[in-house]
Amino acid sequence: MNYFLWSIAFLAIGGKMPATKTKLFALPVQSWISYDGFHILHTWKGITKDVNCVITYNTGNQTIEAVAASAKLLNFNSKNINRDSHGLEMLDALVFPKVNFTSASVATTEEGLKINGLLNLHGVTKSITVDAKTSLSGSKMRIEGSFPIQLGDYNITIPALLGINIKEKIQVSFTFVFDVDQ
Repeated sequence: MNYFLWSIAFLAIGGKMPATKTKLFALPVQSWISYDGFHILHTWKGITKDVNCVITYNTGNQTIEAVAASAKLLNFNSKNINRDSHGLEMLDALVFPKVNFTSASVATTEEGLKINGLLNLHGVTKSITVDAKTSLSGSKMRIEGSFPIQLGDYNITIPALLGINIKEKIQVSFTFVFDVDQ
């Protein structure tokens, strides 16, 4: 009872109760990561819904404070088994089976989120900045964004088709959905 009275008095004089930080895990069926590849003869998209993503969510001011995401390279599907197999060889997926991202900072901007962090791919870790948008519908929060990757920056041999290399830059996109009431 004393705590209750002190809480009311604290709020009455303009104080704020401390915010609660909680870890939210992405809903697996509704979340995904994809990449777009480009070659002079065609383009393609590889996608996986087998992703792990966790955020630190501040329920007091409804902000995201940290992000971590991971996906197994084996689970990306471009609807061409030969391309997928060759891609796994180029990525040395038996040695480096996952792609991982861990945020260093998350800032809220007028456009959405600016997430700075470390991307680990093919055993190489690089700093990247990701712009993302968030939306809330009922208890479901969606985070969507994309960013480019230069394959050479991660010591990945550029695959070729008919003696012509694919473009070194691929575009990675993602959608993560969270239940803020979980």
